[in-house]
Amino acid sequence: MNDSRHEIGAVALALKDLAALYREADARVAALGLECAACGRCCDFRRRDHVLYATELEVIFLGEIKAVPCGASPGNPPCPFQDAGRCSARERRPLGCRVYFCKAGPDWNDSVEELHRKLRDIHDRHRLPYSYAPFLAHPLIVSLDVKRGCLS
Repeated sequence: MNDSRHEIGAVALALKDLAALYREADARVAALGLECAACGRCCDFRRRDHVLYATELEVIFLGEIKAVPCGASPGNPPCPFQDAGRCSARERRPLGCRVYFCKAGPDWNDSVEELHRKLRDIHDRHRLPYSYAPFLAHPLIVSLDVKRGCLS
């Protein structure tokens, strides 16, 4: 079997598992009554002194979602998917976005750790390299910023 075909197949299966993990995360959020006010404050990484991390698989999962043109949203947000304070990639956003809340109790931290372990397990199960790195520094995200005219 061709290695690249095997890897493409592994990625496709891993993306299905990732979608299931995201559904689980969303269900846990709902069960705990955590609510997102959709105010966009948590997405303003610089102001919140927050670094969003994601795996390459999660960045790939974002797929063909269109980035918001630079300057199209007030304040020129650092996330290429934030539009007027709202996430334009909400259904495909990384786990870190799904589990980060402006207000969450200490019980939530254990769930977050377990979900991250499951994210790592997906990579291991499909024999994909695990790279957990700053989301906005990922080459695919940086290329979006270049296309949007945010970086020169």
